[in-house]
Amino acid sequence: KAASSVWEIWQNYCSDLGLDPFLEAIQDKVPILQVFAQRVRTGELASHGNPILARSVEDYLRHVAQTFQSVGASDPRKKPGDRAVDFRLQRLQAAWKKKDPPPHRVKPVPIQVIRRIASLAALSTLESTKAVSDMIILAFFFLLRPGEYVDTNSESTPFTIADVGLYIGNTYLNPATATDQQLLSATRITLTFTTQKNGVRGEVIGLGC
Repeated sequence: KAASSVWEIWQNYCSDLGLDPFLEAIQDKVPILQVFAQRVRTGELASHGNPILARSVEDYLRHVAQTFQSVGASDPRKKPGDRAVDFRLQRLQAAWKKKDPPPHRVKPVPIQVIRRIASLAALSTLESTKAVSDMIILAFFFLLRPGEYVDTNSESTPFTIADVGLYIGNTYLNPATATDQQLLSATRITLTFTTQKNGVRGEVIGLGC
């Protein structure tokens, strides 16, 4: 859920209560967050109007907190000086997680599927088909979702050419200026996470042959 959309929901919620969205006049902000979380959980304030899982409620609260912090305000989920989220919110989340169904496990895609996609793309005359095939293969080997780096309408920041590193041995190739022959001769590729949701900014992962 985009932070801007969550903040709009939060503003409307505070407006209905006659409150400033940054709760400057309220010392203990947690009860206000608890009610907000409960209404999001039941779907009353969720974007699609349906009940949502505890993990998604956690995202809503985090987006609100990040907006507070973006203007220099303290994280409303924490007591001043504390590093951890207030125990009341933690208990609420823990109780909801116990009620939520277990996560749906998706079986990994067999390598045979990837090879079949590559074979079909090689026979195609459409550049778009070849591009989709390339994205699927990259997503498979880097354990990503294709939409993670092509969707321009989500909060996730797409990967760019600048995030990609190609090497022949220890020699770096600039993907934007390297020749086709150099690209085909590459023995290692790396991908740097910048603002994507992997939890470790600046982390570099790579594959070599």
